[in-house]
Amino acid sequence: MALSLPLIFSACSNDDDEKVNNSIVGTWKFKDVVAGEIQTNSPADRDKIAKWVTDRARNSFGNRIYTFAANGALQLKDSEETDTGTYTFEDGTLMLVWGNPVDDDNDVYKGTVENDILVIEDDFTKYCNGLELELDELINLGLGNPTDFEATKVTARMSFSRQ
Repeated sequence: MALSLPLIFSACSNDDDEKVNNSIVGTWKFKDVVAGEIQTNSPADRDKIAKWVTDRARNSFGNRIYTFAANGALQLKDSEETDTGTYTFEDGTLMLVWGNPVDDDNDVYKGTVENDILVIEDDFTKYCNGLELELDELINLGLGNPTDFEATKVTARMSFSRQ
């Protein structure tokens, strides 16, 4: 009976190790981006919008390194600056707070961590409509009818590897 106790303890230790690998706590470096859900009034232009959103996400996230501490502290490093803030990660929602939590200076993403890969999904829809994506950029994308283009959903999924 005494010999079986260490084996049971050892088995529990392995379960704990797996949970640590699925924790957001740690340092994460940008790895890749893929287009997510894309819904527009022009299904024929899906591939062009997918390329646009992945290029834009790569430009925005491509040099980022996030460090999430167990106490909720956050550090972001990219090629231009280092910033600090706080974060929460609950029920698949990752909120990054920069400065005052009441301000609009917060980023909210869908997020998952599995097997040492952090996936953040960002919604780029607001950048596709109105002034953010101007008519000349729509024309340069080669959309079929750029003057009537409207996006209802455009997302990208960025993956980060644990460092």
